[in-house]
Amino acid sequence: MKEEKKRYTKLLERLSAASSGHDSWTLNSSEPSGSSPNDNAKEVHLCLTKNLIATQINFQTLHKLPLSSPNNMCHAPFVCLLEPTDLSMPRIVMTSVHLPPKGKKSRERDIQIKRILESYSSQSDVRLKTPFTEKGARDANQRRSTVHVIAGDWNAWVGDPEYNANKHGFDVLLGKNTMTSAGRQPYDNFVVSQNYKEHCTIGAAYVKRLRRPQNSALGQIGLSDHSPIYLELDFTSQQQEEEMMRGRGKTERTGTGSSHKSKFLSP
Repeated sequence: MKEEKKRYTKLLERLSAASSGHDSWTLNSSEPSGSSPNDNAKEVHLCLTKNLIATQINFQTLHKLPLSSPNNMCHAPFVCLLEPTDLSMPRIVMTSVHLPPKGKKSRERDIQIKRILESYSSQSDVRLKTPFTEKGARDANQRRSTVHVIAGDWNAWVGDPEYNANKHGFDVLLGKNTMTSAGRQPYDNFVVSQNYKEHCTIGAAYVKRLRRPQNSALGQIGLSDHSPIYLELDFTSQQQEEEMMRGRGKTERTGTGSSHKSKFLSP
């Protein structure tokens, strides 16, 4: 554990140095988890945020889901609640996932994907007791809405109708032909709660291709066999909208005004 803390400190120092020391960062990590209770190769999810942009106010590791049967999760998702420093923006819950691989664990993977999406939309404990919809926020008398982003390696195209992402209130951002792995599979993706349309637009959602990916089948050594995926959400505050309306006249709205950008990189 001490060694991990040293690595985290070093990472934060490098991030600060990369921004010329002007930005400070916060790092929180999940509890270690493996593909099974007997898996000694545990993995950890990290959530890194610029303190100037948002505060991490709560987080949890989901070793179990309430609707799963069995309810133990392989590689437990990490859920982190972010509160932007701009009070006009909604809160954001960011969840990192890593589902079982295709093959012997395909059935287990499919069950867990379905249960993640179903549990997330219906069980507030899974999403740190935040509202999932605009109506939910109003009913709870919450001043700020919440936008939810689930991202990571699904080991499947999560937009497949079998998983019912849309039915459970999500939009899948990357299409089935967007290859993210060395095996040219659309495994990594962003799944976003549909209420994001009330607050922001998708500024960008794409794959940041690695120059040297790992490909064990070809004996190629690299950083990873999956490329990172990138998401940018563009938020426009109510005040900015009003200023835009005053500047352009009440009958003309051809622009989007200045906006705040929230950027996410997974893994």
